[in-house]
Amino acid sequence: MAFCTNCGAELQSDQTYCGACGTSVNESDQSVGAGISDSNPSIDMVREVFGFGGRLGRVGFFIRVVGIFPVGALLMILLAVLVRGGAQLTLIAFILFSVFFISACTRRLHDLDRRGWVIILIFVPIVQFVIPLYLLFWPGTQGVNRYGSSPTRWKVSPP
Repeated sequence: MAFCTNCGAELQSDQTYCGACGTSVNESDQSVGAGISDSNPSIDMVREVFGFGGRLGRVGFFIRVVGIFPVGALLMILLAVLVRGGAQLTLIAFILFSVFFISACTRRLHDLDRRGWVIILIFVPIVQFVIPLYLLFWPGTQGVNRYGSSPTRWKVSPP
C-alpha cells in the first residue's frame, strides 16, 4: 500500500496523481506505511484559500465567488465607512480578496485544463463578460489532467 508524501492519502497502484491533493506521484516517492505529514493545519488552510495549485470544480468555484466574495465586498464597504483609518484596511482587504479571486479563477481554469494566465483575458472589454460564465458553467476535465486529478466530490459515509 502506498501513500502520498504530500498529504498522506492512500494511493492506488496505478495512480499518477494524488486524488486528495493533486500532487504528482512518482514510484520512488511512495513509501509503505507513511502517515500524514506533520504539516501545520493553518498553513494548509491558507494554501487552500489562497493557493494557485491544483483544481477547483464548478461548485467550489461558485461557492467561493458567489458565496464568499460578496461578504468581502460588504466587509470592505463597512471598513471604509465605519472605521477611522478604514481606507488602509479597505486596501488590505481588497488586496486579499483580489488574490482570493484570482486564486479561485486560476484553479478553476486548471480544472478546465487551461493555464492560469488565461485570467488576464478578464481585462479585455468584451471577453470580461464571457470568462466568468465560462468558469461557472463549462464542465471541467474528467479524470486526471496536467494539473492533477478531478476535484474530490463530497464523500458521505453511512452512519
